[in-house]
Amino acid sequence: MFENTRDSILIVDDTPENIDILSGILKFDYDVLAAPSAQVALKIAQSDMQPDIILLDVMMPEMDGFELCEKLKADPLTQKIPIIFVTANTDKESVSKGIELGAYYYLTKPVNPSTVTAIVRSALSQLSEYKSLQQEVQKAVSTMGLLLNGCFQFRTIDETRNLALVLAKMAPDPVRLVSGLTELMVNAVEHGNLGITYDEKGQLNEQRGWRQEVERRLALPENSDKKATIYIERNDSEIRFRIIDQGPGFEWRSYLEIDASRADHTHGRGIAMSRMLSFSSIEFLGTGNEVLAIYSL
Repeated sequence: MFENTRDSILIVDDTPENIDILSGILKFDYDVLAAPSAQVALKIAQSDMQPDIILLDVMMPEMDGFELCEKLKADPLTQKIPIIFVTANTDKESVSKGIELGAYYYLTKPVNPSTVTAIVRSALSQLSEYKSLQQEVQKAVSTMGLLLNGCFQFRTIDETRNLALVLAKMAPDPVRLVSGLTELMVNAVEHGNLGITYDEKGQLNEQRGWRQEVERRLALPENSDKKATIYIERNDSEIRFRIIDQGPGFEWRSYLEIDASRADHTHGRGIAMSRMLSFSSIEFLGTGNEVLAIYSL
């Protein structure tokens, strides 16, 4: 990785004009690398110049973007790099294929500068949070591995994050568990107790105002006593996490998978990613204000 304070972005496209357009949008805030082919991009990603994020064209000769994405996600050295597909081909089948390969973001050509910056910022924020959780979970108390049953309440984002870090130590692989558990617990606070809708969160992400709005709503009198509760049960084969919030619930079915129609949104992937990366199953109960997540031992 580059040894400076700026994130690095690799743009992969066989058309120089497309590279120039994206570079022109991003170069003032990020260190930009360019690769004219998938083969060159693969070498860069596996080198000391490994980027923080990759913007990847789909249609390229010899090796297309899908094949490169598959190779990157199969290599432990590069599998955590967020990939954003940049393509004019936005049919549902193509988008779904990219999502299945591990690219959770899409940009459509011709690109909109504000959309480019919002998606890149969202992907980097997600990566930063993931790295932070992985580092901090190693510091959490290891005696949580002795816990068989428990019940905890949490109200704020900081309480949520700190509790998830501790609870993740129940698992033999806390790194696998922590990001998914954090996602479900944050969901209970922001969407459940505080009522931040999907559309509102999208707007807040674009304005960089999500945290401020969370704190504002936490301070409202009607939310002062609202807490979410997590129940934990452990046996020889699994850990069961049941999270209940005080909200009215939501239409959860469409969020269990990464919907192709939301591939260019800045959020909305957390539940599906938790199911794929952290838990063997996730089941929402009732109206959706209760979720049961099972971690297999």
